[in-house]
Amino acid sequence: MKIIITLLVFILNSCSLSGNQNLLGDDFRLFKNTTAWPLAVAVDNEDTAEIRKQILCKKIPVDFKEKKFGQTLLLYMKPFLQTLRRLSY
Repeated sequence: MKIIITLLVFILNSCSLSGNQNLLGDDFRLFKNTTAWPLAVAVDNEDTAEIRKQILCKKIPVDFKEKKFGQTLLLYMKPFLQTLRRLSY
């Protein structure tokens, strides 16, 4: 019986650790449940067509700040766009 209770406590505890409070500052999941979530997914996937669509057509603010650390997607897009520019020359 002690083993079952111990396993149950362990399982319930591990389920509670999946929230936003344990995410690091560079985790795209910080943008989940915000208006910038589709843009964050596109940036994470490096999908330039979807990034363009989200910014230009759907008017998602590229400088949207997530609440925990105040990070924006621009921090993740700049290195990606610089690499893309280098490859296009």
